[in-house]
Amino acid sequence: MKYVIIGTGIISSTYVHAIADIDGSEMVACVSRAGKGLTAHPEIPVWPDLESVPLDYDAVIIATPNGMHCEGIIAAANTGKHVITEKPLGINREEMDQAIAACEKAVVPLAVVYRRLSAADNQAIPRLIDQGALGRILQPGQLQRSCREHPDRSTA
Repeated sequence: MKYVIIGTGIISSTYVHAIADIDGSEMVACVSRAGKGLTAHPEIPVWPDLESVPLDYDAVIIATPNGMHCEGIIAAANTGKHVITEKPLGINREEMDQAIAACEKAVVPLAVVYRRLSAADNQAIPRLIDQGALGRILQPGQLQRSCREHPDRSTA
């Protein structure tokens, strides 16, 4: 598959590396509202918007700031390509409904990436709650300390 990614921030390099590890897959372009490409991957061309990308591709990855996911999903759906978005799907229910409706109207698949969904700690928490091991939950929250080391720390 050939992919275009909207957004050139930190997570974009993660996608470029992951896609490079999949036989027959490649990142063919990126879209940046600031016009910045991926510093660590200057071979990947950049366009200011999805409509300007003249290349053939199969799927669009949305890796923009959370508040821009809905806009990117709708633009991607309008291309008739597969849509893959970072979480969250939208920042409110209205945006989520709009994103889903756009993909349904275009009859394209929509996938939301939750990288930590299968992490051991996230799997254990519901079990602990069901067992009553955490007492009465008044306000859920999560603090995750992590470090991502990427050669490309540009944001766009």
